[in-house]
Amino acid sequence: MVITAGIPRKPGMSRDDLLNTNYNIMKSVVTEAIKYSPGCILIIVSNPLDAMAQTAYKLSGFPRNRVIGMRACWIPLASGLSLRMS
Repeated sequence: MVITAGIPRKPGMSRDDLLNTNYNIMKSVVTEAIKYSPGCILIIVSNPLDAMAQTAYKLSGFPRNRVIGMRACWIPLASGLSLRMS
């Protein structure tokens, strides 16, 4: 399950402000995701990535190999690879 939830950093917004806002969004999304799809693998694409991936990992209770942080720039590449493989 790819989670892209969160807001982008706005001018004048500190990293801490972004973290607090996106933490609350991630908390809500991860809670619902694991409720409806308990066997999923979480792929987090939200900033700040390190903190959001850690948040998803802690909230989900999943083992670390089921929570992956991915930078957005890799998504088009990964889609292209999956298209060529099918």
